[in-house]
Formats: sequence, structure tokens, C-alpha cells
Amino acid sequence: MIKKTFKCAECGERFAHNGAVRCGNDLLCSICAKEFTVCCGECGVRIHEEEDYGDFDKTLCEKCYDESYVSCRRCGAVVKSQDAVLREADEQIFCKDCFQMDSEKWSFQTDIS
Repeated sequence: MIKKTFKCAECGERFAHNGAVRCGNDLLCSICAKEFTVCCGECGVRIHEEEDYGDFDKTLCEKCYDESYVSCRRCGAVVKSQDAVLREADEQIFCKDCFQMDSEKWSFQTDIS
């Protein structure tokens, strides 16, 4: 009986097929999967680390980011679209904290003038 094997897309070594971890179109050994991939916090799909659209707080695949998230213009935090604030004057997107700081800054500048 011939055992099925695969070549890991990261390290290039051959392994028994039943140990393969799929990441997109790639098959990885379990060691490389742990070292070079993460799972999307929304849908659970495995992605390469460099394909992570999240931030320090969350891991997101491109599809989940595009469907449900935006990045704050000021701090870069990734927030749910429904929790973001659009500054209508220039159509910039902010997290609530940065929008509040921005609003206070403009109020302060306006009060001084």
C-alpha cells in the first residue's frame, strides 16, 4: 500500500497526507501551520500571518474585514463598521475615542478664536 504524502508549502519537507493543514490553497505541516498562520477571529478560516487584516486586538481575514470592519483614520484601530464614526466634513472614519478627541480639539480651537 502506498502512503499519500504532501510537500509543505513553507518548509518543503514531505509528510503523511493525514497531517496536512490547509491554508488557502497551500498544504502545510502542523509545525509550519502553528508558526506561520493564524485563524480569523470571526469565521475561523486559517490565513497566513501576513494576510491578517486585524490589529493587535483581533485577527481577521480579508473577507471578514471587508464585510464588517474599518480602520480608524487616527489610531489605526480596527473596529466594527457599526461602531465607527464618519466625520461628514471630510468623510474620514474614526473609532469613537478618536472622534471624541478630534471633536474636543476642534471645539477647543473654535472657543479660543
